[in-house]
Order: sequence, then C-alpha cells, then structure tokens
Amino acid sequence: MNAAIASEIPLFYPESDGEPMADTDQNRDEMISAIGTLLHHFREQTQVYVTGNTLFYYEEGNSHARFAPDVCVVRGVEQYQRRTYKIWEEGRGPTFVLEVASRQTWENDLGTKKALYAHLEVAEYFLYDAEGAYLDSPLMGYRLHGRKYRRIPQNPGGALTSEVLGLDLLLKDGLLHFVEPGTGRYLLRMPEVYQAYEQAEAARQSAETSRQSAETARQSAEAARQSAEARALAAEAEVTRLRALLEHKR
Repeated sequence: MNAAIASEIPLFYPESDGEPMADTDQNRDEMISAIGTLLHHFREQTQVYVTGNTLFYYEEGNSHARFAPDVCVVRGVEQYQRRTYKIWEEGRGPTFVLEVASRQTWENDLGTKKALYAHLEVAEYFLYDAEGAYLDSPLMGYRLHGRKYRRIPQNPGGALTSEVLGLDLLLKDGLLHFVEPGTGRYLLRMPEVYQAYEQAEAARQSAETSRQSAETARQSAEAARQSAEARALAAEAEVTRLRALLEHKR
C-alpha cells in the first residue's frame, strides 16, 4: 500500500484485548465489587471517572501502547461511559489504579505494570491478592514520589490510605473494604449496595401500597359521607313534604 494512502487511514484502536476479565470467579467478583463501590461513592462528583477493565491508550498512533487496569480512577475528567480511553485526547491519565493479583498476573503486576504506571505518573498503585497466595502481603499500596513508587505504610488500624480517593483500603475477613478515615464508616460493597437498593425499593413499594390503601379508604369514607348527606337531605325533603301535606288538609 502506498505510504501516503496508508497515512490517511485512521488507526484502529481495539476496544478489547481479547483477555478475560479475571481468571477466577473470586477475582472477578472482587474487581466488580471495587468498581461498583467507587462508582457509588463518587456518583455525585462529575469530575471523577471510575472504570475497570477498559483499554487505556497512552501513545497516539500506537495501538499496542495500551493497558487495561482492573480498577481505575481518573480525577479531573467527566464521568461518563467510554468505549476506550485515549490519554492524549482526555488530557489526563489515571490517578489511582488497583490490580487484583492472580496466578497469571501477579508477576506482571509487580514488574512491567508497576514500571509502566510509574512512567505514566499514576499517583497511586494498589495491589490486592484476593486469594492471599501470591503477594508478600494481600494488600499493597504504592505512592509516586518523583518518578518512583514508595510503599505506603499501614496506619495504626492496619489500613492503607489513598490520598487520591480520600479513603482507606482495609482487608476484613479477606475482603477488600473502602473506609472513610474521619468517620470509620465502611462504604457498602457492591452486593450490599444492591441489597440496600432492593430494601429501599421494597420500602418505597410498601409505602406506595399504604398510600393507595389510605386513599382508597379516604375515597370510601367520602363516598359514605356523601351518601349519608344525600339520605339526610332526602329525609328532610320528605318531612317537609309531609308537613306541607298535613297543613293543606287542615
């Protein structure tokens, strides 16, 4: 193909790398839960983009320069659904990345990906070993200092603080939780979010049923009142008629 013609053909940036989301049900569930929890937490902040397993491209014109973080937050860009994320178009790269380590990925997570995220100036990088089988610690965090990552130390409660998120990351019973540092409040994990929505919807439906029942009762009472008034008026009219008749006979 002529080089001039080839240069005019737009470069195709695939929307999938052909890799599965996760290699175990547990890793997949933990990934989805973390994404859902952060989406719910930042739902009212329009300039915080939360995603996961989305392809990020970091070199214009190079469709191989890409990565797909398990959980990712970008501050300073609009929150809406994207098919892919091109850093040169958005003007900002990820500020927080969480990788769920697995048997197939943990070495790459600690090596190539960690180096790439440092190169791309991802402010914070966390790794979560949901199976507790691959990393020295099941939860590890790094914060960028200059061009290099430094390990984030545990706070007295055993959590790791994310300055980007304004949240603590903590393992409890082997599960990853996000916690508000000031209040100690645990953010709902995604299954709990679904449960809360279901309970809220059930309460709404119950309240609506009660409202409809009350309205039906009110309408029945009003109909009964109107019927009683009509009977009273009819009786009064009948009494008036009879009195008039008696007066006429006298």
